Amino acid sequence: STSSSLPVKLGITMGRTATVMAAAMVILAAMAYQQSYVGESLKFNAVMFLAWSTALNWDNLQLPGITIEEQLAVLGPFRQSGEDVMNTAVSPHSARFLFGEEIFMAATSNATRVVRLEFPGRDDPSVVVPVTCVVPVACDDAPYPLVIWSHSGGMVTGSVTAELAHCHHLAQRLPAVVCSVEYRLSPEHVYPAAIEDGRDAALGLLKLTTIGGCDVDTGNVATAGFSAGGYMAANIARALAYSGVTPTVQVSVCPMAKPFGGTASEAAQADSPIWPRAANQYAWSAFLRGQPAAAASWSANLLVDPPEQVIERLPPTYVQVMTLDTLRDEGAEYAARLADLGKLIAIDEFNTTHIGFLSGIAKGGNAEAAWPKVVAVLKRYLHPTAE
Repeated sequence: STSSSLPVKLGITMGRTATVMAAAMVILAAMAYQQSYVGESLKFNAVMFLAWSTALNWDNLQLPGITIEEQLAVLGPFRQSGEDVMNTAVSPHSARFLFGEEIFMAATSNATRVVRLEFPGRDDPSVVVPVTCVVPVACDDAPYPLVIWSHSGGMVTGSVTAELAHCHHLAQRLPAVVCSVEYRLSPEHVYPAAIEDGRDAALGLLKLTTIGGCDVDTGNVATAGFSAGGYMAANIARALAYSGVTPTVQVSVCPMAKPFGGTASEAAQADSPIWPRAANQYAWSAFLRGQPAAAASWSANLLVDPPEQVIERLPPTYVQVMTLDTLRDEGAEYAARLADLGKLIAIDEFNTTHIGFLSGIAKGGNAEAAWPKVVAVLKRYLHPTAE
């Protein structure tokens, strides 16, 4: 039975042992190269996260009869290891290694501070949407633009904490007040829960005039994110447009855009250790569980155009795709739709993998320019007079 199957319970297969060991060896070799960053947190968290990422058998999570509880028994350790490896407080050595020096220093400096907020769900008042904002300590340049950042994780994993370093970096470099939404994940919560959380948090934030003592200009707002976060950034922008608000700019990096993929890049990266085809298929099946018709809805599929009144209020959008990424083609298709609608700033392709936004390990070709370009586009649109 499914419940007694060890591979299903663990979400791994013994056939991947060699791949896991290879991933661990890559990390250990990188640690040896980066001598100053070697520490126990890096040794444990980075290696364990890569091992989980490589060995996780996403196909097993989709076997007939597997329960949500059994899926969570597999996803729980994966979620925790992913959060730990990028937490500057829990794993400073691994976070520094992954993010690179500039982002790590921004995250650990005294120039910004964290403010916690909560907003009620509009459709269900029992729902509370947590939001973490990063604000400048001095508030000298107020009013600040507002950036609504959404974390990655395929809608089934990820957290605000795992990408909080990027929020600190944006808050300092732009400058801006940067708020990240802890939206509900699948399979515990299915569509449209996450999108509703993003919408409700965004509309709640736009009602504020100050956050953490800093004045904010809610008429100057960006939505941004990576992977599932790029998908959420687009959906938050669409939700705001539907509500009559035109965001200033949207940035979607490697966005999930097309339910269940089916693209050439997904096939080419079928066995990638970083977001393989099976992971993408599981993510969409968990997110849209029991709602197959949603895949053709404009509120779930970025390749389906929203109503005309929404299109009119959509912001100019910058898209990034990565050459060695399962999501490369659907991100390009989304950019093409935006171009047809007159809403595309540009699409840039970088010669790296799905996790190219991790500046510390995005090396070779033009990969190191990916994150700086995100910062540059946001700065140009949120602070046009600064140029």
